[in-house]
Amino acid sequence: MTTRTPPRSRRSLALLALAAALVGAPACGHKTGKTSSDAAKLKTPSRELDFAAQAFLQRYDNGLTLFVAPDPFTRVVQFDVRQAVGSRDDPTGKYGLAHFVEHLMFQVPSGDAGSPPLMSTIGQHTLFFNAYTSNDETHYIHTGVAAELETYFQYTQKRLAYDCDAVPEQQFLRERDVVRQEIRWRRNDVDATVFTRMLEKVFPEGHPYRQDASGNDLQIASMSRDDACAFIRRYYTASQAIVVVTGDIDPGEVKALADKYLAPLPKVEPAKRAKVSVPALSARTETLSAPVKKPTAAILFAMPPRFTRDNIIAGVAQEAALTAVSFFVRGRGSAVKDWGVAALGGKEALVFGISIETKKANQLDRAVDEVLDAIVRAFESELASKEDRAVYDSNRQRARLGILDQIATVQSRAGAYADYLEEPKPTFYGSQLALIDELTPAEVQTFGRHYFARNRALVIKVIPDGKADSAARSPRANYDYKPTDSEALSVPADIDPSEARRPLALKGLTRPDGVSLEYELENGMKVVLVQSSQYPVMDVRVIVGAGEVDGGDTRDMALLAARSYGLREDNREAALTNQGFQLAGGIFRADVDATSTTFRSRGLSIYLDYILSGVSERVVQAEYMTGALDFWKQGRRDALKKESQAQRDRRSNAFFTALYGEGHPHVRAAIVDSSKLRDLSLSDLEGFRASYYRGANTTVIVTGGFDVDLATQYVEAYFGAPKLRNRRSTWQEPKITQERTRAPEPKPEKVRTIAQFDKEAIQTDITIAFPLAEVYGEDHAALAVLGEMLSFEVSTVREQLGASYGVYGRVDTDRPRIVVGGSVDSARAPEAMAAMLAGLQRLRDGEDFDRRFAFARRKVVNEMAQVQGDSELLAGRLAESVRRGVGYEYFESLASQISTLSPEAVKAQIDRHLLVDRAVTLLQGPEDAVKKVIAAQKIVDVNYLPTVVHEEDEE
Repeated sequence: MTTRTPPRSRRSLALLALAAALVGAPACGHKTGKTSSDAAKLKTPSRELDFAAQAFLQRYDNGLTLFVAPDPFTRVVQFDVRQAVGSRDDPTGKYGLAHFVEHLMFQVPSGDAGSPPLMSTIGQHTLFFNAYTSNDETHYIHTGVAAELETYFQYTQKRLAYDCDAVPEQQFLRERDVVRQEIRWRRNDVDATVFTRMLEKVFPEGHPYRQDASGNDLQIASMSRDDACAFIRRYYTASQAIVVVTGDIDPGEVKALADKYLAPLPKVEPAKRAKVSVPALSARTETLSAPVKKPTAAILFAMPPRFTRDNIIAGVAQEAALTAVSFFVRGRGSAVKDWGVAALGGKEALVFGISIETKKANQLDRAVDEVLDAIVRAFESELASKEDRAVYDSNRQRARLGILDQIATVQSRAGAYADYLEEPKPTFYGSQLALIDELTPAEVQTFGRHYFARNRALVIKVIPDGKADSAARSPRANYDYKPTDSEALSVPADIDPSEARRPLALKGLTRPDGVSLEYELENGMKVVLVQSSQYPVMDVRVIVGAGEVDGGDTRDMALLAARSYGLREDNREAALTNQGFQLAGGIFRADVDATSTTFRSRGLSIYLDYILSGVSERVVQAEYMTGALDFWKQGRRDALKKESQAQRDRRSNAFFTALYGEGHPHVRAAIVDSSKLRDLSLSDLEGFRASYYRGANTTVIVTGGFDVDLATQYVEAYFGAPKLRNRRSTWQEPKITQERTRAPEPKPEKVRTIAQFDKEAIQTDITIAFPLAEVYGEDHAALAVLGEMLSFEVSTVREQLGASYGVYGRVDTDRPRIVVGGSVDSARAPEAMAAMLAGLQRLRDGEDFDRRFAFARRKVVNEMAQVQGDSELLAGRLAESVRRGVGYEYFESLASQISTLSPEAVKAQIDRHLLVDRAVTLLQGPEDAVKKVIAAQKIVDVNYLPTVVHEEDEE
């Protein structure tokens, strides 16, 4: 990247005039409003969404579609394959077959017959890989580097020339069980039953979207190899495939590889898919009686078909509906306790709505009326007032951001392009943005009044039947798969153990072309600006060096300081700044960890000025109101009255105390005594802010596709020399906080196993943790590789046993620890636990260590390159470096350390940390399963926590 010296002059800016300029601007943003003389000192960004994005499209004679879109701002390659088959194509009585076949595609041999399956080798050649099955499609994802492009084409060729007989019966049976585990992991029995019954109310008999896309346990268990092979032959053909390649690529090379591997695939007449119709929902109420513990409801509306003008307008109207519900359905007088977005169906027949939960069982009808009234109010006026137009403009900007957000990120871009390519004559995002730009408030209102009318709303109420405590489990088949000794987990054969003794070449870690600035303002604030994208979407991080450990006895002080921003009624300047931020479609959130507070925003970079001013308003100019503090305290008191919340806090306290030792700074015990809230005052909050919210204790980070020159000016105006309204503000004063001392070595408690029974759980959660004092330090490289080696070892639970959809091994940094665990099938929990412990022991014993080390080191280095393709990931990586007190170059240095790391360095960490007497285990699940795990491992000292109380039990 090129580096330039930023301007050092100090500037001031009238926020009032700047916000007023946006309010007065046309909704499309093609013209800018007037500014004051102060505002005129800064250039206004162009409001045009103009950006250069090149691509080419080719359709081969065999029907395969290839789309290539190079991106000079990344060193990452994204290679996705969209197959036109989904759960809507499942045969009757075999629901879940498309999902199962998706899994089988990873079991095809990676080379000749008898070679390891793709699942065992794909991780060597990718930074990330995954796949999903929806109602409409099956989608395969490969994130990597350009040197691996040919491998991805080979994988695709194998899938489209799939030899069913090449997959051993054992792998077939195991993967079938893994799919069943995934279903149970994602949704419990009651939720699955209710969801299926809701689909039956929405979609008529025979509709392709009437079944749950995940599948049915009994039906999946009945699927045979013949079923799968027939399905593959019917739907996995070149004519039904879309291949999208984007990122750091040479289009000519991509074309040549496609010609070599994909063009020769045979042309097969594509299978006809069932026609999907939009359901005709009418104003009616359906009631489902189910073994649930609380009443809920879903208010649903059928949306227009995709690839239509109305479908694009629907995106803006949905934002308007959600804004109205958020504004009107709130407060102590509301019957609605909680609400969220509901979506049923698929791309060709989307049903959109609002799901609600009430505070009391007898308030469900009233809550439904509240939400319907709010939605109607969103579209009842003609948006004549400035306030109404402001709300409309904000909704429209968020709709624009939603479109560009998908293509701005390399990892999501390929999927977004595949969506566009399903259109008979693709018009891509340009037509969507143009239509949104041309829309008038009146058109959105007309649309909303029609599509979100009461006479088009289907209300589905789910009422408790009183059988929640005794509800029978859904029917479940037995497991057929039994692992054999020949299936022992092994590192791919092409990993040479001598590689462990050689430096590893770094691929994909070179910074892409662009502009990068790192500097410090006169008030001590650090600034990092990285132009990392050609698309006009930006990410902002503002990190204040104050977190949970800085709140003294009140761990939540940092969280309060971040989220209790209030606004005095007479503060018109702040109100207009916030309004400008909202009009620009700005998104804002705050997160607190042990030692820092991170404010995050994401938006269109054509509104760089408004995004930065809005973030500055909440960080630099923040005001605290007694009412906001009292509201938080009351909410916390209400939460602590519930045993479910108190249980969560006590469990967390018990686990981390056992792991680190009483009083250790990594414990950070949660407040479980409401009396401690009594003395917390506004002056405490303001004092905390005065101590920590200073420019010299803060870093601002901006990444994405933005004008770096303008950003330097705005950062100076809003953070370097802001017009401070509070005369007592300490923002410009020097940092007074002392350097943080290194955490002491943990001293685990005597009791090493914590168990908690959960009568409603289907699966059993296992967590085995080993404490660390720190991760960021001289041992970081070795710990990173150790975490990956652990991940490989415990993968036996999935890859050999088929007893889980997924388990993990990793190194956590916030509360430093090495941890393995996951959700496992309760009937097989003892053998899953034994497999995890066996994996740990293999590392201690040094079994085939050099090969396993070399394999893990490759993966760690590859994963470090992934952030280059995503401005949000890049912003997160930069923020991580700031939170840990290191520079961004730290990660480049870390990669170099990993590339030259020796196996002995990791062995030293194993000998130091993976000691049996340092492990703390947490078991949660059905009583029978937990007790069997404890008995199988002959554990004697167990801290049994009270049986889990669920929040819905306390309503």
